[in-house]
Amino acid sequence: MFKEAIFPKIKAIKMKFIIVTIFLSFSQLVFSQENLKAYYDNTHKAENYIFNNRLDSAHLYFRNAFSYVAKPFARHLYISTIVNLKLRQFKNVSASLVSLLELGMPFEKIKVSEIFSEYLQSKEGKRLVERHKKIKHTYDKAYRLRIMQMVEKDQFFRTKPEAYTKYGNSIKKIDRENIDTLLMLIHTKGFPTEQKIGIDENLTFAPLFSLLFIHQSSGPLQQYDFSELLRQNVRNGSIENKDGYYLFNRVSGGMFMSIVNVQYVKIIDSTRSRANPNNHIVLQTSDWGYFPLAPKEKEKEDLKREDFFLQDYDDSLKKALFGLKNTDFELIENMSSKSTLLMYKQEHYDAQILDIAF
Repeated sequence: MFKEAIFPKIKAIKMKFIIVTIFLSFSQLVFSQENLKAYYDNTHKAENYIFNNRLDSAHLYFRNAFSYVAKPFARHLYISTIVNLKLRQFKNVSASLVSLLELGMPFEKIKVSEIFSEYLQSKEGKRLVERHKKIKHTYDKAYRLRIMQMVEKDQFFRTKPEAYTKYGNSIKKIDRENIDTLLMLIHTKGFPTEQKIGIDENLTFAPLFSLLFIHQSSGPLQQYDFSELLRQNVRNGSIENKDGYYLFNRVSGGMFMSIVNVQYVKIIDSTRSRANPNNHIVLQTSDWGYFPLAPKEKEKEDLKREDFFLQDYDDSLKKALFGLKNTDFELIENMSSKSTLLMYKQEHYDAQILDIAF
């Protein structure tokens, strides 16, 4: 009796949610899209200047970018922090670190990171050491907790051996419950932005809810298509465009693996002994590179990227390759977009190298 009463209500809420979300998204676009585009244009220019080792100019463009939005995204705050560290502009470093600490960045991450060592010995750094415990989180703790509980439920059976074979029905049931709960929360509390629920304590800059969307990837296990919700919330500034585009591609069946590192390996141990858990030795490794798209595919991909305020495919990958070698900066769009391809024959390795752009 209870199920018969509640499920029509949930379906009605889902439909109302979709209508309200689209209406609100278009309303916000009227007021914020111009500023949001200017924000991203300036962050792209700042990143380009980092790529060309012109940090003074990068600082100026980040400052310009931040003037267009009330609250910059954490990833951009962090990159601008690193720029100011290298420029020894420690007042600016303190200001952006306070904003990150308010969003949930652990102070321990600053203390143990070698890149912050000079700053922590400065007058500005010592002040932050003294006052960091007084900095209060500005996000909604109850909303964050609900999201984290859903992620924990999402992972409960998935982390067990033979998860989908033994617990497939339980995983689907939890996913259905999480979808309904997430839609209800967004309907009542708004989209779970960084300002609403904070950031990942590990500073991956992936949204805390990422797994809930990833596990609704395009395919036979998908129970709800979040693609339009993600697109609209990138367009209205609720989710950072790089993260939003990665999740959009996962749930809509688009491309998401871009950066590759090809290895020529030789199998030497079929016993998988503890002394050699990877079961191979690498004989030769290419530099990081990417597979270029055919002109028509690239044109199609760049049109999609433009809709998400992203730079074109080739430019973003060149910056990502730079970011892999300059790990202080978070310039790769998403760490899940890099992959290592293991090739077991020399001729396969040679063929793959010819196809990769470096």
